[in-house]
Amino acid sequence: MSLAEFELLIERHEKDIFSFCCYLTMDRKLAEELYQETVLHAFISRGKLESTGNPVSYLLSIAVGKWRNTRHKASRRQRIAPEVSLESDQSDAIQMPDAEDPAEMLIRNEDRLKIEAAVSSLDEMFRLPVLLYYFSDYSIAEVGEILHIPPGTVKSRLYKARSILAERLRREGITG
Repeated sequence: MSLAEFELLIERHEKDIFSFCCYLTMDRKLAEELYQETVLHAFISRGKLESTGNPVSYLLSIAVGKWRNTRHKASRRQRIAPEVSLESDQSDAIQMPDAEDPAEMLIRNEDRLKIEAAVSSLDEMFRLPVLLYYFSDYSIAEVGEILHIPPGTVKSRLYKARSILAERLRREGITG
């Protein structure tokens, strides 16, 4: 893949890839770092992009791999030398569009934050398929390709994740 083709590919899909990184990390600064690492890795291995049928899936699988490596390293560091975490800044929270009724907007925003918290609290094996399928609108086959698992496994993980989320959201008072 030539440099011009690579630049065009990244320009065309940068928002999708960055959005996925944001959903994956749930932190804008970490998402920016993950996005940069993903693009750098893709640039270095851009020869493989030509052989893949779906270059966006390949880019997202790079992001998933990089994120897993980052989490694994952080987990190892935490076992060796535990850190004290600071409160996260809520300024990066997703804002709801303007509504006519401020009370309704507040309730929807609170519900959305509860849903995001429930999704982010899922085990990674359930959270990644949920993010790819529901938040990034990939098909079951594409999610399987990105995560390197069979489509049947994707379906079963989505089913289990929906069950877990339904129970957690029911406890939070969100029905739907």
